[in-house]
Formats: sequence, structure tokens, C-alpha cells
Amino acid sequence: MVCTQTFATLSLTLALTLGACATGGNLNNPTLPPTAIKTHVETKHEAEEADRPRALKSTQNTKGPAWDARLLAAIPHQAIGVVALGPEFGLRALRGLVNEIPELKKELSTFLHKALGIDLVSQQQGGLAVFVTALQPQPEFCLRLSLQGASGRALRGPLAGQHQGIPLIALDGKVVAALVDDALLVGSRRAVTSVIDQRQSSTPSPLAAKLQALAGQKPVLAGSVNLLAFGQAAAAFGMRHAAVTVSKHYEVTLQVEGDPTLMGRVPPLYAMGTGAVITRMLHQKTMAKRGSDVAKGAIAIAAYHLAKKVIEEATPRLDDESGTLTSRFKVPMMDVGGLPMVGVLAAVAIPAFIKYLRKSKSMEAREGIQQLQRGAQTLFATRGGARKLARLKSTPWTPAQSSCQRRAKSSAGLVTFKTPTFQALGFAPTPPYRYQYRVLRTGRGKALVLTLEARGDLDCDNTPSSFKLIGAVKNKALVFSGPMISAELE
Repeated sequence: MVCTQTFATLSLTLALTLGACATGGNLNNPTLPPTAIKTHVETKHEAEEADRPRALKSTQNTKGPAWDARLLAAIPHQAIGVVALGPEFGLRALRGLVNEIPELKKELSTFLHKALGIDLVSQQQGGLAVFVTALQPQPEFCLRLSLQGASGRALRGPLAGQHQGIPLIALDGKVVAALVDDALLVGSRRAVTSVIDQRQSSTPSPLAAKLQALAGQKPVLAGSVNLLAFGQAAAAFGMRHAAVTVSKHYEVTLQVEGDPTLMGRVPPLYAMGTGAVITRMLHQKTMAKRGSDVAKGAIAIAAYHLAKKVIEEATPRLDDESGTLTSRFKVPMMDVGGLPMVGVLAAVAIPAFIKYLRKSKSMEAREGIQQLQRGAQTLFATRGGARKLARLKSTPWTPAQSSCQRRAKSSAGLVTFKTPTFQALGFAPTPPYRYQYRVLRTGRGKALVLTLEARGDLDCDNTPSSFKLIGAVKNKALVFSGPMISAELE
């Protein structure tokens, strides 16, 4: 499943990063035992690299963060989002954390050297960067960790194939690793190969220029996202591009570019949505204070006030002239919590955000079967409605193929659902849609049973989610039970 695989990969990435911070020697450590499996890195790529033109000049020794030309040039054209972490942020703190526990440093260094055949050294030239190249049918991403003197070295591990002569090492499931241009690439095969392909391009990715433009703000973290890749949601509000930066004082700035006329709807919606959140948290705090669990009450109080502070500070403001929507806030408790707090927030926020995305997409199925329910109850309430329902024919799954099988969300409009049963129930889902729907009718009169179903496999792992409502005639009314949900987040 995507959530599990993504979180597992993030854990692997953290281990690799800790290893990079823990080791301070050469790439090849003679004191550690070699492994039996070793892949070959062809020397012709070193020669090609020396002659290949660079799209962007190095930004080292400038006023901005040390994002070198290789990092920026590595951002593939397919990237819809990129986040870069400067080497002065996080890596030193992680290195200090590892050095505090010698046993951790030794064991992690030994394990990673045995598994990969290299030491991930502490001298980071370009820090960390994550490229996202696709969200559907499943997330495609690649982490790039800059290493000193890694060019021409070899990775060890089970070979998952090659791309342009560069070995791809299988790490876990669909995750592969490659050593390219003094950098370790870890991620999905498609994203990693897109970064390798970018080596042959002399034209920088549009997001590379956007990221470089943020360097003047001296952020410790910067991100750039093409919002048009997120489909209708962003387009409906006129949003085209988003940039986020985090300063060394932990001030977060989010800037969205787009159509100021459409983006003018965002601040009122933000106020309405966050107002509901604060009201709910206030209620939860009140109830927790009345309970006997002291820890739960203390957490509820802290959560309410911290959330309220951040929400108020983060209120988006629109500049009509520049067409920019800006939100700015400071992460609470950074002065006392420091970098460990960043890790805690990330550990909580990343899985929660992934879960939120999955749950938001499942709303389509919920709304779909509810629309069918309303149609059935409306039909039943009309004159002769019971007989009309009894004459309904069961439908097959519609569309006939899942979104994975179609390889794209359907754009065929309402034609797919122009069958007598769906039309009788007034069912007309708005495309694009990700789920399949089915109506099953059995029995007549008082024995009539109507089953309304939706199913989907959003991450294409052959584990579909299922949503079901079952209706029956009770006291001269059509009453439904449910929804019965299985594997909602897959």
C-alpha cells in the first residue's frame, strides 16, 4: 500500500541520512567486511560527465544556501514538486545526535557499508533534496543525497537492472538506489530514472529556476510545487505555483502565484474552515479538562492554544498587483525544542498528511453511494415508486475497468452512466472519477433489497477499498443501513 511503502521509504531515508552524518572517513572503509554482490559503474559516464555542459552555475559561496549546480541541474523536467534542505540545517544536528551514541554510530555505519558497499560521509556538498514526479496512479519520488567523492564508486546489493548503464540497486519493494554524480539517489524506479535522464539535458527544469530564486531569502529549507499538476482543485482557485521557505528562525512562508481574481476566494474559505477547526478543538479541550485523564487534558490545552496561534498567524493575504497569496507563521516551541521538534513534527505530520490525502479522495465514493441512496429514496416516495424500484435491473461495475486499468481517470463524461437504472436513480457523478459503482436489486415488495456499492484501488496494489449501503423496506419506507467500509485508505 502507498502509505505503508512511503513511510517505510522515509524510514530508510532517515537511516541513510543518519549514516551520512555518522561516518567521517573515506567512502571505502577497509576495516569493514565486503559483501558478495557488487555492481559495476561504467567509467564512460565519468568521462561524459566531465564534458557535459552545466545548465546552472554553482551557487556555493554565495549568500544563499549551498545548493550546488548539480543539485539544481538534477531536478527532472517531469518534477511537479521539489524540496531542498541546506547542509547547514539538520545534518549537523543529526551528526551530533549520532555521535552522542557511539554504539548507534558504529552499528549503523557497519550495516550501511555492508548493505551498500560505501560509507555515507558527513561532508555534504548540496544537502538533501526530494523530487516528486507524479501523484497518480501512485506517488513517484526520488531523494537525492549529495556525497563528497562518490563519483565512480560502486553500490552493493541485489541488482534491479540498469538505466543508461548506471546500476539500479533494489532496496525495498519498489524502491531502488543509484550512485550518480557524487550523489545517492533513493526512490521509486520511475523517479530515479527520470533524474538519471536529466543528466543528458542542457535545459534546466522550470522548478530549478524557481528554487534558485528562493536562495536569496537564505532559507534552511525551500520547496517549489507546480500546482497545476494537482488537477481541478488548484485550477478552480486560480493557483498555478507554490513556494515554501523555512528560515533559520523557523519562520515558514508560503507564497502562491496565480489569478488574483480567483484566489480572492481563498482567505474567506480559510477563515471559515479554520474557524470550524478551532471550535472543534475548543470543544475537545473542554471535554478533556472535565475528564479524569490529566495527560489528555494537558495535551488538549496545549494543542488548542498552539493551533490557534499558528492559524491566526498563517492567515493568507492577497496582493492583487503581484497576484501572490502569502501565508507566514512561526513554528511554535522551536526556540526550546530545536531540531528534535522538527523531527517529531515530521514523524507525525507526514503519515497524517498522507492519510488525509487518501481519506479526501475516498469522499468521492461516500458521496457517490449517498447520491444513489437519495435517488432510490426519492423514487420510492413517488407514486408507484415501489413497483418502479422492483423493476430496476442490477448493473455491472461501472466503469467496467478500474482507474488503474484505464491508466487515467475517465474523461468520458456521463455517457458511461446512461443506463436505465442509473438514470432512474438520477446518478450522474462528476468526472473525473476514481471509483467504480454498482447497484444490486433483489426481491420485490416488502422483500426488496437494494445494495449500493463503490470500489476503488487508488494506489494500484490490487487491494481495493469498498463502500456499501444496503436498503430494505421497513414501515412503508426505504431504509438504508451503513455505510459498510472496507480498507478505506487501502
